[in-house]
This record gives sequence, structure tokens and C-alpha cells, in this order.
Amino acid sequence: MVEDRLKLAERELQRLSPINALARYEGRLELSLANVQRNRQKLDTAIDRLLSKQEHELVKLTERLKDLGPGNVLSRGFSILRGLAGNVITDVGSLKSGDKVQAVFKRGRLNMTVDSIDEDTAYDQ
Repeated sequence: MVEDRLKLAERELQRLSPINALARYEGRLELSLANVQRNRQKLDTAIDRLLSKQEHELVKLTERLKDLGPGNVLSRGFSILRGLAGNVITDVGSLKSGDKVQAVFKRGRLNMTVDSIDEDTAYDQ
């Protein structure tokens, strides 16, 4: 009976020992560290995937911007008509006979004087 009580007390002392408490905390810390490392790997993978997607989108938008840029439009045979102040003219309503304008082409410029204006025709396509 005394021996049993002694063994019970010994086990209780071991359970309450700071060394055992530290061992339990060490196990929890190792588990937490493994979780942090796993979550970091998931986050790195997600960031890489997102960056790749955004880089692809940026390339597409850059190409689209080049396609719509003035240089590319001019290379397809269009010109840009400007007034003396450098403003882009998109409607003949802003012009009158005798106005000086400049047409900008892919290669070169053409200075012109407005002789007549026909407001009845439009190009809407």
C-alpha cells in the first residue's frame, strides 16, 4: 500500500516535472512549425501562379495597346489630321474654308489648306 502510494506520487512528480512540460511544448512547437512551413509553401505556389497569370495578361494588354497605337494605325494607311494648334481634327464641323491643317502619315506630313467642306458624308463603321 505504501509502495503503491509512493509509485503514484512518483508518477505525479514526473507528470508535473518542468522537463516533461517542456517536452510537450516542444512537440506542439514542432507541429506548429510544420504547419507554418506547409502554409508558406501553399502561399508561395499561389503567388507564383497569380504572378504568372498577371504577366500573361500584361503581355496581352501590351500587344493590344501596340495594335491600337497611332504608329500601327498609320502603317495601315490611315493619317491623323491636325489643326495649327496641334489639335486632332475628328469632325469637319471644327473647320472652315481657308483653315490650315496638317495630315500626319506613317512617313511624313502634308500641309494643306481647306478649300471646301462637305458635312453631308460620314464614315461610321
